[in-house]
Amino acid sequence: PLRCPSAWDRALAVVVQAYEGMESVLLPCQYSGKLPVVPSVVWRRSDLNQTVIYLLKDESDDVKEEYSDRMSMKTNVLESKDFSLTVKKPQLSDSSNYTCNLQWETEWKETKEWRLTQVQLQVKGQTQTTPTAVDTGQRSDKNHTHYSRHRSEVRYKPHPLQ
Repeated sequence: PLRCPSAWDRALAVVVQAYEGMESVLLPCQYSGKLPVVPSVVWRRSDLNQTVIYLLKDESDDVKEEYSDRMSMKTNVLESKDFSLTVKKPQLSDSSNYTCNLQWETEWKETKEWRLTQVQLQVKGQTQTTPTAVDTGQRSDKNHTHYSRHRSEVRYKPHPLQ
């Protein structure tokens, strides 16, 4: 039998943070249960009236036109059950709540859909600094510590007295 996500599963939302213009960001969605006979994977965006932005059905993709060159899934996702969605070159306007859903037709031709994951994507501008940034006392264009786009490359300016 198929595993129906519990109310607890439905209540949890994953928060994903990205910076505008970075190479890509991954919206995670994995499933560990048994798949329906002919499953479809549906990604929806909540602020667009739950518009389907990505649909994988019968091994073929259907992507909403304005996202067609920026959204993709891995190949063989039905085998791996990894339905994560890659968003290339995230934009501020991509910030929203997304849902990853499993959809199928019953033997009575009724469409059923389960929400697997809800992801809140927060895209921030390139010049965004974190609130915990330390002011080194050195004067710069905005008197802030400078950060590069990727968090792993945080660079601090040396203190002028060192």
